[in-house]
Amino acid sequence: MRRGNELRHVKRQDILGGAAYSRLGRQVGTAANRIFEEEKGALLLSASTCCVPHLSRDEALACFQRAGYAHLENFTTWTGSRFDPETEDPSVVRKQLERYGLTLSSLNVTNLRAGSERERRAQVDSAKRGIEFAASLGARIVNLKGGGRSKQDMEALIEGVSELAGFIDGMDVDGEPVLLCLGNHHGNRL
Repeated sequence: MRRGNELRHVKRQDILGGAAYSRLGRQVGTAANRIFEEEKGALLLSASTCCVPHLSRDEALACFQRAGYAHLENFTTWTGSRFDPETEDPSVVRKQLERYGLTLSSLNVTNLRAGSERERRAQVDSAKRGIEFAASLGARIVNLKGGGRSKQDMEALIEGVSELAGFIDGMDVDGEPVLLCLGNHHGNRL
């Protein structure tokens, strides 16, 4: 086994567990919110800012750079390093990532949960902006989660994902389709 991004001689299932795979055979999500891509026989690990939520963006990027990562998963909420698709220019964010030698592998967007029609519309619209933001940074994987365990939360998730699936239909990053990944985080029904 080598240090850094490349791991050799490790069985895929030993690392990935119950991961989901895209139709192209690439893994697109795990319970640990890490993305792995199989490239030239190696697994490339993606660091997640959920591991260091208290760090600012520059601190998190520097931390991952020092650790030898080349790929990063980030969020649009709750972490100190979050991206804000509402106010940030993707070209500025891309330059910041490049300065640390990192690329965005995936972006976690807003949760889809029960609420008024207006609140649900705002959540879906926010997720759409997050998807566009991720794609503009070269990331084709977008993670989202549902709300709580209520019937209303499940309905909001189904309706929201259905709309987002139509939104990403035909959308691609470098010829590869944009993918929505649903996470089963603590407290939701997935």
